[in-house]
Parts: sequence; structure tokens; C-alpha cells
Amino acid sequence: MSKFDVTSSKICSLDVTGKAKTITFTGQYTGNFCFTSDTLVVYGTASFSTGGAVSAGTGVLKFVNSQVFIPATGQTFQPFCGRGGNNDAADTGLAASNVIVQAGTFSLGVGLAHTVAAISGSGALDFGSSTLTDTGASLDLSTFSSVTAGSGTLVFARNNSQTLTLKSGLTLPSIIHSGSGTLQIAGANLSAASFSQTSGTN
Repeated sequence: MSKFDVTSSKICSLDVTGKAKTITFTGQYTGNFCFTSDTLVVYGTASFSTGGAVSAGTGVLKFVNSQVFIPATGQTFQPFCGRGGNNDAADTGLAASNVIVQAGTFSLGVGLAHTVAAISGSGALDFGSSTLTDTGASLDLSTFSSVTAGSGTLVFARNNSQTLTLKSGLTLPSIIHSGSGTLQIAGANLSAASFSQTSGTN
């Protein structure tokens, strides 16, 4: 177990591939945690909800079991990888440049707002009742083993063109196109709980 608390306020920088059963940041820890370009593998709960800032760098945060991930508001994670089990976002929204769901299920949780520049994988994606905002050039959902719409929302917010790639039989949650660019649909016909467009074209 790794715990960052009042006992230290020093900067912690990963310089190897690290492994932790759990990791917890408390409000008393005021140092910075830097991923640099390395990987941190967590086997249990990962709570970054309080404490010092996180510098994502080009590092990777990887989960390998059924576990809970609690990021802090305003923290951005670089590649975020779920591999096996169920990875649940809890308490606050995730901001990441790249989410990779290699296996298992990535659950977006209840009533949360997440923002990603890219999300991909062959695992399962469960929207729950949360909102996922995609700001990247493309979102390919055809490679996922399953997508559970729940009562969630998928928002496309890029101010340039975005492409949504689907596969037959896939039903998505409510979709909002708020970016000023063009949203292009590829792969299969779109089936969603609802569709609304506040900007751009489709």
C-alpha cells in the first residue's frame, strides 16, 4: 500500500515501472506526484482525490483488477489503461488524454462528467448515468466487446471534424454534438437514445 500524507511533502517522480496494491493521497500531502514517462500499475483502489498535484507527463496509469479509481477535480491523466476486471470511476470526473480499455469493463459511474481526447480498446464500456465528452478526432466503438448505454450521455465537443465509428447492433446513450466542426458517422447506422446538435454539422 502506498500512502501520501502529512509525513512528507516532497515531489515524487516515477523513474521505473512502479507497482502498488493501493495508492491514496490525503489532504495533508502537498507535494507533486510526477508520472514522467513511466507506468504505475495499481491492483486495488487508486485515490488521487485530495492532496498534491499530479503531473501526467507521458506516463501510464494501469489497472489490472476490479477496482475503484478516484481522480481529483482538475487533474489530467495521460494514457489511462484498464486491463481486466471492472474499473470504476467514482466521486469525481476523469480527465485523460487517452483511455485504453484492454479487457474487463470500464464503468463511468453515477452522475459524473468525464473528458477524454481518445478512448479505445477491446474491453467493455459502461456509461452508467455519466457524461463522456470526447474532444479527439475520432472515436471507434466498433472494437469494444460491448457498450452499455445506461442513462448516460456522449458529447462530441471538438471544434474540428470528428468521426464516430460504430458496429451493427450497438445502441448508444444520448448523443450531443456541441463542437463547431462536422460529426461523421462510419461503420454502421447510428442507434442512440437521442441525438441533439447545438453547433456544427453532421
